[in-house]
This record gives sequence, structure tokens and C-alpha cells, in this order.
Amino acid sequence: MSPMAQMLPSLLQSLSTDVPATWPSTGFTFMRVPSLAQNDRGGDCGPISLKFIELHSHQLTLPLQHLTQKQVDSIRMHYAMDLYGEYVSFS
Repeated sequence: MSPMAQMLPSLLQSLSTDVPATWPSTGFTFMRVPSLAQNDRGGDCGPISLKFIELHSHQLTLPLQHLTQKQVDSIRMHYAMDLYGEYVSFS
């Protein structure tokens, strides 16, 4: 997350002239929410983000606090099987 937070202000300023002058030139700061599951492995950001969106849309915040790596592995497998079934297997 740190490289993205450092790069984002410069990227946005290069793409738009309507960037607030109050934005830091050295990068944004960020803070992780300690009570939520953390993305500790590369490649898990997509499945975790989608699961967060799904649970949050149903106002289910408690499962977000207890999401395990094993559950993330299962989520990734289900997404992979859904994609395979949609685009390859059932043609």
C-alpha cells in the first residue's frame, strides 16, 4: 500500500489540472483498520475486496473481522471455478 500512497498524488496531478492544492506532494498517509482481515499475501486484494463489498452490502460487518487465509483461499477457488465455468467449460 505504501508505494501506491506515495505515487498517487503525482499520478493524479499529471492527469488532471483540477487537483486540490492541499494534497501532499510527498504522498498520502494511510491507516489499516486493525479489526478487519488484512491482505498479507500478494494477489489476495481482489478476492478480499469483493468479499468485503459483498458482506458490507448485506450489512454483515462481523464476518469481515474474522476472515481467515483459508477462507480467502476458498473464495479465490470459487471465483476461479466460476470464471472457468463461464468462459471455458460450458461453451
